[in-house]
Amino acid sequence: MIGVQSQLQKWLPFIAVTAATAPLLGLLGTVSGMIRMFNVITVTGTGDVKPMAGGISEALVTTLFGLIVAIPALILHTMLSRRSNGVVQATERLSLSFVNGLKSK
Repeated sequence: MIGVQSQLQKWLPFIAVTAATAPLLGLLGTVSGMIRMFNVITVTGTGDVKPMAGGISEALVTTLFGLIVAIPALILHTMLSRRSNGVVQATERLSLSFVNGLKSK
C-alpha cells in the first residue's frame, strides 16, 4: 500500500513547484522588461514610443507565458492530487477489508 501511494504521488511535488514558480518567472520577466523600457526612456526620452514597445512587449510576453504554464500546472496538480488521494483511500479500504477478513477466519 505504501508503494502504491509513493508511486501515485511521485510527480505531485514537481507539478506543485512548477505551478508556484511559473508566475514568479513571469514576474521576473516583467520586471526585466520594465527596466529595459525605463533604460530606453532614459536614453531617448518619452517623445517616441516605438523604442519603449520592446520593453513593454517583453514584460507582457513573459507574464503571459508564466500564466500559461502556471494555470494548467495548478489544475493538473489539483486533479492528480485528488485522484491519487481517491486511489489511496480505495486501496486502504481494500487492504482493511482483506485484513479483517483474515482475522475472522
